Amino acid sequence: MPIIEDVGLTAAIHINGAPAAEYRDPVKNPDRKYPAAEFISKYIEAKDGVEYSIVCTATPQNLWLAQGDPAAAKDSARAVVFSIQIDGVDQASTYVVNTHQTARIEGVQGQAPGDSQQTLRKFKFNAVTTVDLAPAATVKKDLKRAPFLGTIRVQVWHGVYKGPSATVPTVRDTAALSIAEKALKGTAVSHGTMFGDAVPTDPVVFANVSYPTNSPVAIFQFRYRSKEALYSEMIVPRSPTPEPLDLFAAVKRERQADEMDDDDEIIDLTGDDNDCEPRPVKKRCMRSKQEDYDPFEDSDPFAD
Repeated sequence: MPIIEDVGLTAAIHINGAPAAEYRDPVKNPDRKYPAAEFISKYIEAKDGVEYSIVCTATPQNLWLAQGDPAAAKDSARAVVFSIQIDGVDQASTYVVNTHQTARIEGVQGQAPGDSQQTLRKFKFNAVTTVDLAPAATVKKDLKRAPFLGTIRVQVWHGVYKGPSATVPTVRDTAALSIAEKALKGTAVSHGTMFGDAVPTDPVVFANVSYPTNSPVAIFQFRYRSKEALYSEMIVPRSPTPEPLDLFAAVKRERQADEMDDDDEIIDLTGDDNDCEPRPVKKRCMRSKQEDYDPFEDSDPFAD
């Protein structure tokens, strides 16, 4: 789980109720838009149709909350706000007002257009399809969204809780997960996020929050890819191919047998030229240590 200890924050992607395995992002550049923010990036594996949630926590090291005034009025209480962008689009936000407090975002919650019933639509991974022959206008549009596809970003802001909001967000469908092949420029993007079916849920009271600064204090980034894409981008090393030991042993035995045949010779010890066939006597030629060296003994013909 990524932890930024300096600001007392954690964030993780949970799949089937447990934190997803995380892999190091080899690129360690700071965020371009907010270079002053603490930044951490990880890779995770995505599988088609699998739901996920985002779990965020403020730890006791979070001084913004720890040093807040417990007696402050409700309309001036400190808060830590977690703002979620998925595939480059703002999708959800939540907040905590105490250390040790955890927030879980399972999907987008709000109202469908023209409906007063609040619903929850859970996040789930879905495979991206590529279009080989896309119109120029589509390629131009997809070039802008391609860098964000397959990315979950959690921006963490210091905020001040100002009270409940009378506004309820409107939940809309995600964009189609198809993209022009030319827009990907050879990158191994494999998945995007879709919403599950709308499920009626208990109404949630949303909050008004003000922000004392113009930059988040931290950003957690998760790039999600299929297992094959993680291999392709060399984020996860492939398992080494097993050596064909049986074939290797057979080749070695055959080579040793050939050497033994070459070493056999017949020596006449009688010196007679009569018609009697001399009895053959075998003598083993002793090779030097250098001649007895078998190249298959200490080297691997299948090594790189």
